[in-house]
Amino acid sequence: MSKIRLTFGSAEDAQSFASKWKLSAPEASTVDVEWHLLPQSLQEAGVSHELLDTAEHEYIVKGEQAAIEAHATIVKDMGNGFFKVSSSSPIDLGKAVDSIDHNKGSLSFLGTSSISSMNVDPTDIDPTSAEGQWARIRCASTYRPLASSYSMHDTNYVSKPELYIVDTGIDFTHPEFDEPTLTKEFFYAVPQLRGTAYTEGDQLGHGTGVASMAVGKNLGITPNCILRTVKIAGFDESANAMYTASLDELADAIDAILAEVVADPNKTRIVNMSWGVSRNAFLDSKIQALIDAGVTVIAAAGNSGISVELITPAGMDDCLTVGAIDKYDIPAGFNNISPSDSGLVTATGLSLDLFAPGENVMIAHPEGSNQPYGIASGTSYSAPLVAGICVVVGSMNNGSVLAPSMKETIMTTATKNALLFEDSSFSEIQNNLAFVFTADPLASYKESDMVSYLGVSLDEDLVIDLNSNIDFTVFKKLYPDDAVTYSIEFIDPAIEAKYGEYITVNSVTGEVTIRPADGVVLDAETKLEMVEFIGSASSDKITIKTNTIFYFNNNPDHADTLNSDVTLALTDVNSISFFGYWSLLLK
Repeated sequence: MSKIRLTFGSAEDAQSFASKWKLSAPEASTVDVEWHLLPQSLQEAGVSHELLDTAEHEYIVKGEQAAIEAHATIVKDMGNGFFKVSSSSPIDLGKAVDSIDHNKGSLSFLGTSSISSMNVDPTDIDPTSAEGQWARIRCASTYRPLASSYSMHDTNYVSKPELYIVDTGIDFTHPEFDEPTLTKEFFYAVPQLRGTAYTEGDQLGHGTGVASMAVGKNLGITPNCILRTVKIAGFDESANAMYTASLDELADAIDAILAEVVADPNKTRIVNMSWGVSRNAFLDSKIQALIDAGVTVIAAAGNSGISVELITPAGMDDCLTVGAIDKYDIPAGFNNISPSDSGLVTATGLSLDLFAPGENVMIAHPEGSNQPYGIASGTSYSAPLVAGICVVVGSMNNGSVLAPSMKETIMTTATKNALLFEDSSFSEIQNNLAFVFTADPLASYKESDMVSYLGVSLDEDLVIDLNSNIDFTVFKKLYPDDAVTYSIEFIDPAIEAKYGEYITVNSVTGEVTIRPADGVVLDAETKLEMVEFIGSASSDKITIKTNTIFYFNNNPDHADTLNSDVTLALTDVNSISFFGYWSLLLK
């Protein structure tokens, strides 16, 4: 039964309100709503309210104490100007205070694939295959064609960030979380879910799927973190039913995370919130306190097709709010939108910040499911991909990467203009695709043994620049004070012994000089000898390596057949011109 009946001045106004919130079509000028839309309905001009539920209820309000006490009994001072109250006159109370949110009972999470209801199709697709991992492969690629697999540069992780999944719990027994670098911790459960066999684990499945996209060994970005579960929904053994937190219980869970930050601020902390409720002043204040303390909060944009400005936490400017795309780089039709962002000219202050794969992605199923993996859709699964990238950033830094710096890094490294916006729901300034900037763009070359050909060493020096095959640009931009050292390594020790003295590299600039190998005498029957090496650029955070680079040293005794000998030799190797590589990468 609905709680409040709203009567608008016209049927058009009623329809407008119903459309904004994706409610059923109204009858004439009347719309019936639940408690979670009480604060939003009070903001509508010219609307009369009729209480269909006249019982006394609990609310959390913010306002002057005298104004509150005129319409309610104060139950508890919640701090920061908020009070928990009891009242049977919520309309009058709401008009007398700055904000009002209904407290008792489960929160109304919004979206067709929300924390409390999942639509997952079991699958037998191999989670180690490119098809199973397409979501994270897309995040490891800039522009198409995509990488053939998920591959990272050699990255120096110097710390373990804490990643909090505020959700339905996590099934830590799932093979996705069987990874030695992943530390798994049960951190918190709302009171109604404590102290039973169901306290840990995941009875609804949502949290397990979310966590797998962030840190799963096959599906996630990186397992290098302390994964902490904050359980706000699950099976209530005493009631023999599923239970979802109330407003103040969810606020207490957020406060528990904040207490950790206060006790030890020198850690990178990321909180993933793959859920949304109608805009809630009290929750906004709690989440903002986390962000102000340095915690990066990742929010799912939501799946209702409404404006993210109407949603907590997605509508908060300081969160990283993530929408979903499909395999074809098109934003999913279920995305919540942010039309007000269209007037911005920079990515600062966006309500919907960026996108990540979230339509028909593979996620982990919890214990007891028909299959250990499933195919699901929702911004719930886009958000943790970004959370995983935040873990990468935190892992590369000692101490704490604070929320503003983290957001700047994520937005700076996001791939621009890679998505296909087919309608006016989003603005071009939102055309940002989450990118794992530690990904190796040469992975496909290396897996297929594609080598880069330099040419033939004749009578003059052959000079190349390793920066034509190594892109350190983003790291120099993110970490300008980090020194970069260039070097080469030979694949074959015997080749190194023969040619090492003729190849030098400038460790500062990456310039490689190959001098004629006058002292190397080839056997009479050897027309050409392949000299292979790999270039690298290293900082204290990362080492980026080229694919195999080679050139030919020729035998002067066969100079008259050199061109045909080279042509024939190149037919036996899977090669591309070293100097043509960079233009191919940019396509």
